[in-house]
Amino acid sequence: MFRVFSDEKRPRYVASIASALRSGGTTYLMCFSDRQAGDFGPRRVRQDEIRAAFSDRWTVESTTADGFDMNPLQGITRARARLAVLKRD
Repeated sequence: MFRVFSDEKRPRYVASIASALRSGGTTYLMCFSDRQAGDFGPRRVRQDEIRAAFSDRWTVESTTADGFDMNPLQGITRARARLAVLKRD
């Protein structure tokens, strides 16, 4: 759900995850990637946006290219995504 939050509301989203995860815990974030062509569909997320949002008391262990299976009725069968592994300090 990271993609649905505005830049201003992302700190609140990150804080809510932090409140549910003890120190040393890991969470996974998967979002639509800026590598996806076009502008139709959900907001695309850049790697630097993830790193910036999780810069305080988090370790970004990795961000890797991934994908989402889509509804073929919309003419798109796979969308580019970004998978982040985030560890709570």
